[in-house]
Amino acid sequence: MSPVDALLWVAAAALAGAAVWLTLPRPVALDWELYFKLAMASALRGEVEAAGGSVEDWVSRCRARLWYHPGGRELGLKLRDPAGYSPPVPALPGERALLEALARSAPERRAGWLLSEGFSDERLYGDPSELGEAYDLERVLGPGAGWEALAGGTAAFIEALRRRNAHNIWVVVGGGGLAAGLAEALAELLGAAHSAHISGGDPEVLARALDGLLEAGADRLVLIVLGGAAGALLRCLHAEPRLRDRTRMVLGVGAALGPERSWLAEHFDHEQMDTEISRALPYAHLGFVLPGAAVFGEPGLPLVDTAFHAPPVPPSGRAAIEILALGPLIGPSADFPPSLLARSLAVTATARLVLNG
Repeated sequence: MSPVDALLWVAAAALAGAAVWLTLPRPVALDWELYFKLAMASALRGEVEAAGGSVEDWVSRCRARLWYHPGGRELGLKLRDPAGYSPPVPALPGERALLEALARSAPERRAGWLLSEGFSDERLYGDPSELGEAYDLERVLGPGAGWEALAGGTAAFIEALRRRNAHNIWVVVGGGGLAAGLAEALAELLGAAHSAHISGGDPEVLARALDGLLEAGADRLVLIVLGGAAGALLRCLHAEPRLRDRTRMVLGVGAALGPERSWLAEHFDHEQMDTEISRALPYAHLGFVLPGAAVFGEPGLPLVDTAFHAPPVPPSGRAAIEILALGPLIGPSADFPPSLLARSLAVTATARLVLNG
């Protein structure tokens, strides 16, 4: 082969690789924590309005449950060492200012300051339509099922949400009162046939239980895992490619991932968690924080231990895992209203799945 021919082959291979890269599906670029918090703020507004409350009542209730800052990713790490934290490039809006403010605060006062003053919440209390078409809920659920319908819990909103989840079975995995309440609230919201609760079990037990829920060929799973059940569920998905292929999303709600870090480092990567679908499987996470707690989070469960961490993308560019951080909620988790959490998760996850195909 002549040098010219070799160069032509290299150029052709590069063009083919670029074509493949360009055809890989890209996740919709939205601030999913903001989307989730908007859903929760809207649901709270509906509750306050139904009770005859004021705007001040609504803001007070939101601030008792929600925390949002556009530069608030990896909060646990920021609180632990704000001076040593180096934001990924590009930095998020307000992220460096937040780090500087945390560094000026005494370590024992950082969490309290963060939850009481160190947030930018104006977008939570404005009109979501001002955020543009990307955050238009009617774009996801259809006409008459926008943010106002969510706040009112209207029949049109419920019908649209159920229609969008016609082939999805939402499964809550884990024990405890929040898990049971969340499963009950999802059954009421989406219909009993589209919600299930599995208290726990080892990976093989979970695999059999999940298999039993997939009756029709079009059925798909949306998995919500709480607490110590996270390790068993992740091992189940790792061992069962057929279940990964029929899972549309995994949501960790106060998932205890700290004890699983060594396993995750070895097994939670794009090759071993790959699926037959040509898009990444979203793994979303949120945790609960208590004002004044010694560790930022809940007793025995720091916020940093509730987060999935994104593995490096392989040279092929084929990403099978997408991480969505939904941010902290102000707990304690045991007292968090399951119906509020269910509605907010259902809207956010449905939007993510509809907008990404």
